[in-house]
Amino acid sequence: MTFFAAQCADTNPYVCEATPGTDNPYIGKQSPNAECCYENAAPKLSDCMYAANSPECLASQPMPRRAKSRRLTVTHVGPCMLHGGAEHHLRSLAAFLDQGRVAIERCVVTQSDHCDPDVVKTLGIPVVVGGMEAVREAARTSDILLYWGVALNNWLDDCRAPLCVYLAHGESHWTRQLLQNSSRVTDHTIAVSLRAQKAVCENYPSTVIHNGVDTARLASSRSRMAVRTKLGYRDDDFVLGIVARYSPEKRFELLIETIANLPPNFKMLAVGCGPRLPKLLQMANDLIPNRYAFVEAHTYLGDYYQAMDAYCMTSEHEGFGLVVLEAMFYGLPVIATRVGAVPELIQHGRTGFIVTDDAAEFAAIARELQFRPAWAKAVGREAQAFAQQHGHASEMAEKYADLLEQLWRDKFDAA
Repeated sequence: MTFFAAQCADTNPYVCEATPGTDNPYIGKQSPNAECCYENAAPKLSDCMYAANSPECLASQPMPRRAKSRRLTVTHVGPCMLHGGAEHHLRSLAAFLDQGRVAIERCVVTQSDHCDPDVVKTLGIPVVVGGMEAVREAARTSDILLYWGVALNNWLDDCRAPLCVYLAHGESHWTRQLLQNSSRVTDHTIAVSLRAQKAVCENYPSTVIHNGVDTARLASSRSRMAVRTKLGYRDDDFVLGIVARYSPEKRFELLIETIANLPPNFKMLAVGCGPRLPKLLQMANDLIPNRYAFVEAHTYLGDYYQAMDAYCMTSEHEGFGLVVLEAMFYGLPVIATRVGAVPELIQHGRTGFIVTDDAAEFAAIARELQFRPAWAKAVGREAQAFAQQHGHASEMAEKYADLLEQLWRDKFDAA
């Protein structure tokens, strides 16, 4: 199995390209370049990102209409702008909201060292990097603040936006603590799953709106056979895939252990990015040599989903788990831990499988799927039908527009 060593493009420290080839000197070894794209270099301000309150920033921001105009203007506030679920959620909202009803006109990122210019460029809306003053400026000039990962009580006590809505992207104590530290200025909370609502939103007015997939992100540029051949998989290999950051809560180790419990024709395909790659690579070398591939991709993810035979969600915790929906769109049977929205997306045994964090349990289902291919395809078809009916980002955006308009009417029309 070929390992693709990450090589940084000369023009951008945040873009890495996979270098394939059977002559790759890093096959089965740790590449000295493996961490090059994960260094925490300070990002540079790009043409579409400005420091808070700079003349360029203020000149670039259209002044939103206030009061009861039909079109509601939104500023999104968060601590970071990196490759992750919250950013995919924001990008989909910005792309699919009906601009005549509700429009996200800017984004404020409060931590300058957690802002990737490449992610900013894909967003399609202006991004301001700044702290309290940037958020207060947004509150003064927007109809709605939509925020997560920040505590706003002290920042906005005397400078509230007309409508303030907190996004519960996760189900952790940290998410609830930040809601409590924004409670004085929060009108409503949107949770991305029932689990998040139960864990975070108790005693707060809240609504559950599931995340949705922008299927353009799932485009493919090559055939399944071409991708599998490039990665070194054979026709009779059964490929278990995962798409996630290489961070501890994603538990890539659990998938490596799963593969180690299975016959040699079971292989792993890991699509991700993060500083833990060398550690994971070493573990894969030790436990499943020549049975894995690690690649990095942020576009044409369909190339890799279609190369898989089943998808594994091994996470310890998730807010939603968008990759589960993405895999379902590709007709893959999903084996997942009970995290995020998984219990709402998967009907066990019909559209996928919900398991504990036991590698042997993952392996048993994977073995059954490989042994019964017709059944595996039937589960995949049911999963795909569910995703097609319930999983589109356009549906998510419409629900956001409906809710935000209703909250606005409830708060101001009776006044």
